[in-house]
Formats: sequence, structure tokens, C-alpha cells
Amino acid sequence: MYADQAVKLVKEAKKTQDILPEYNTELVRDVQREIRTLHHNITVLLRQYDIRSSPQNHPGPFASIFIHHQSLRRNKRCLLAYHYHRLKKIEEFCWELGHVPQELLPNLSSQETDFSTEYQSIINDYTSNFTGIDLSSSLDPPKDPYIEIRVLKDCGEIYTENGLVTLSKNSQHYLRRTDVEHLINEGYLKHIQ
Repeated sequence: MYADQAVKLVKEAKKTQDILPEYNTELVRDVQREIRTLHHNITVLLRQYDIRSSPQNHPGPFASIFIHHQSLRRNKRCLLAYHYHRLKKIEEFCWELGHVPQELLPNLSSQETDFSTEYQSIINDYTSNFTGIDLSSSLDPPKDPYIEIRVLKDCGEIYTENGLVTLSKNSQHYLRRTDVEHLINEGYLKHIQ
């Protein structure tokens, strides 16, 4: 059935809202191939029948062209939705973490890798105009300036407003959000709710 492969792409994107799975090159190529086939079929039918001047004389071919065209448009929309979802996820990583995490880089297509590099550079250029302001931090004011955190990876010693704190793996601390927010974003610490 037409557009089945494209619907699989959309379902994959919907199923993986919180993660960025490997780019599905094979399925994307299948959908692109189907789009080319549909376009070829439409072109052949248009050449074979003079439908532009009198569609009522050829209702069967006219219906066939209409169905092919709608399937082609649906495939395009599904491809755009799949790529839009992935690019939004990459943008989210760039804003929250400052980069796409290393473990996710193999999941990106070459075009997505180029996009993430260019997008990071644009963000860096933009944020360099605002020294002293962290544009990647949350816009919602915190309910409490202090948060409880668990250390996931050794961070060594950090200087806080209250003095020196050693962040060793599996230890828990109650610190100011502003002192450790960048380490949470980098994945070194976890905010305990």
C-alpha cells in the first residue's frame, strides 16, 4: 500500500520522543524511491491521457492520478515530519548541553552532523554577545535555589559560594542550582527530585 513506509518513519519518530535513534537511511531511501515511482506513474498517465483538458472523459485515469498524487504528498509530509522531529531534537541538545552528546553522534546522518556543527557555531556566536548571561538555562524560576544532586561521574573539586566541594562518584550533595546546573547539563550530576 502507498505511504506505508512513510508512516513507519513517523511512528518511529513518535515512539522515540525522548531519545534520538539511529538515522533510518534504508527506510528514508525506500520512501524516496516510492515518491519517484509515484511521480513517474503520474507523468505516464498524464502523457497517456489528455486529462488536463477534459478529466470527465477519463474518470478512471483521473482517479488514479489523484490517488498517486495524494500518496506522493503524504510521503513528502511524512519525510518532512521525520526530519523535522530529528532536527528539533538536535537543536534541543545544542541549547541544553551546548552540543550533541558523543554517544549520539553515530546515530546522526552526515547532513545532521553538519547541521549540528553549524547550529552550535551559530549559538556560540549569538551567545558571545551576552557575556555573563547563560541563555541555555531554564526560563522558569526555580522553586528553591538549592537542589539535591547525585554525582554520576567524578568531577573533582568545585568552588561554590559556600566554599570548596569535592564531587566524587555516587556522593550526594545539597548545593545551589546555579553552582551545579552546567554539570547537570553535561551529565556529570543528576538532580534528585
